[in-house]
Parts: sequence; C-alpha cells; structure tokens
Amino acid sequence: MAELADSILLATDAIPSGQVSTYGDIAKVVRSNGTIAEHLVDEASTRLAAEGVAVRAGRVDLKLHRAALD
Repeated sequence: MAELADSILLATDAIPSGQVSTYGDIAKVVRSNGTIAEHLVDEASTRLAAEGVAVRAGRVDLKLHRAALD
C-alpha cells in the first residue's frame, strides 16, 4: 500500500503550477459511499473487475475492497 501512496504523491507533485488534474487521471477511485460516477460506470466496472473488485449496480462494497491508506 505504501508503494501506491508513493505513486499517487508523485503524480500529484508532477502537476504543473497553474494546472489541475482529476482523481480519475491519477487513480481509480469511487465516491465515499462506494458509487461510481454514472458516466464512468461501464469503464470503471471493467477495470475494477480486472483487479478482482466486484461492482454491483454501480457500487463497490467498501467493507470488502476499501484500501486502508493510513
């Protein structure tokens, strides 16, 4: 998990001053309630499934798949 956190920090540090990035540009994320943005459900579901994360009705079960980044 530390490797993932380091990768995310490096990606955010690489954003030039005066420019922005999105969560989707940096990592696969879901909302705090486990849902995926409606326009990304198909693509995100496919990508998450490839990593063994099940998506049901546009939602990830956070009790099973939430990463502890502490």
